[in-house]
Amino acid sequence: GSREPGDEFYYKIGIQANSVTSQAVSFVDTLPKGIDFVSAVYPATITPTKNATTGETTLKGTLGIIGNTAKAGAAEIVYVRFKVKVATTATPGNYVNKASIINGTATPIA
Repeated sequence: GSREPGDEFYYKIGIQANSVTSQAVSFVDTLPKGIDFVSAVYPATITPTKNATTGETTLKGTLGIIGNTAKAGAAEIVYVRFKVKVATTATPGNYVNKASIINGTATPIA
């Protein structure tokens, strides 16, 4: 839905592992200028870094080892929930974040 400057809202990304990962899964999600990071909800440890030049905020997260150990070959999806805020200086328009896996064998999903 539509958001106004100063509004806080939640969004989530899913990380899918089709088998048990052999190492911790790390991901990065880049928020565009005009969207500010507030907090994240378990299970990920999040480190936010704001780029002073572009205004983007990079959220680097680590989940640990994921995958469905109870059912071999069954996919497991872990969701990470973020709370963000529309900056009071944000210009109207559509904003898109960019999530990707940087370590581990998993896939980000919408």
